[in-house]
Amino acid sequence: MADRPRPGPTLAEVRQDLELIDRAIVLLLAERIRTAGIAIHCRSQFDGRVAHPVQEARVLARAREWGVSLRLSEELTDTIFRALIEEGKEQYLASLRLTVRSSSSPFEAKVPTPGLTPPVPVPRARATPPA
Repeated sequence: MADRPRPGPTLAEVRQDLELIDRAIVLLLAERIRTAGIAIHCRSQFDGRVAHPVQEARVLARAREWGVSLRLSEELTDTIFRALIEEGKEQYLASLRLTVRSSSSPFEAKVPTPGLTPPVPVPRARATPPA
């Protein structure tokens, strides 16, 4: 007797997976921007600059290379990472405007304790539909 092909996931299951992926993306974006703010603060303490064109070019080139290896368009990768770089600078500058002038970093209280960063849920591909 021939085995019947197993049906694929339902639309509802795929949408649930997409929702988990979207949530993970948002969490990663927030963490990336927060960490960029810490880097900007460190750099600005050293040389007073918020922007660092050479480093930004390195980030874009690296992201573009990763994107190409995954068959993403260079335009998409560039658009996303340019927006991330600009948002990191904007949020850092906004935090300076909101922070009472002191000798401490506006990002100091936001640095997580190692090991306490919440896990990012990543959906697993379903080999078989749930029972």
